[in-house]
Amino acid sequence: MSIEINIYNAAQPVECYFYRDNTGNEVDLIEPEGHQVHTIEIKAGATISSDYFKGLTKFKNAFPETFLDGTVIYAGIQSQQRTERTIRSWSVPSEEPRQE
Repeated sequence: MSIEINIYNAAQPVECYFYRDNTGNEVDLIEPEGHQVHTIEIKAGATISSDYFKGLTKFKNAFPETFLDGTVIYAGIQSQQRTERTIRSWSVPSEEPRQE
């Protein structure tokens, strides 16, 4: 499914998708960049859980040549950079992630 959205009210359409496999694994947003994609999970919880990364990991394993990176946006207050993932606070989206 393709969703056209406008970024920050700039009236510039962006091509975005979501992914769900036949066992229920999913990725909330997939943003193409050339022949590869950025993947984004959006979570309502304020405490980071290993479950937050499940869909990103499944997608990466299924499509390794397509996967560029994976980001989790969550309700916590601190952005972080982990080994394989970027974690961003929804409340401070422009904050640089802290190295873990």
